[in-house]
Amino acid sequence: MAGSAVGVRGLASAAGVVIAAAAVAWIGAGAYVRRTQAERIPPLTVSAGTPEPAVDAVREADATARRSPSAATIGALGMAYHAAQLPDAALAAFALAEAMSPDDPAWPSYRALALEER
Repeated sequence: MAGSAVGVRGLASAAGVVIAAAAVAWIGAGAYVRRTQAERIPPLTVSAGTPEPAVDAVREADATARRSPSAATIGALGMAYHAAQLPDAALAAFALAEAMSPDDPAWPSYRALALEER
C-alpha cells in the first residue's frame, strides 16, 4: 500500500510539472503572437491639417492596438484613421483586422466603405 502511495504521488508530481510546462508554453506563445501581430500594425500616420482631436484619437487607438493587438483593437484603429480622413492607413488597418478575424463581416464592410470614400 505504501508503494502505491509513492507511485501516485510521483505521478501527480509529474503531471504537475507537465501542466506547469504547458502553461508556460501557452503564455509564451501568446506573448509571441501578440508581438508578431503588433509588428504588422501599419506605422502611425497623421497628416498636417488633421484636426487635433482626430490626431489624439488615432494616437490613442494606435497605442491600444500595439499594447493589445486583436482584430477589434486594430479595427478600431482603422475606424480612427477613417474618421481622421486618412484612407490609406484605414485600409491597411481594416485589412489586418480582416486577416486576423476572417469570419467577422465588419472588417471587409469597413474596408469597402473606406475604398468607396477614397
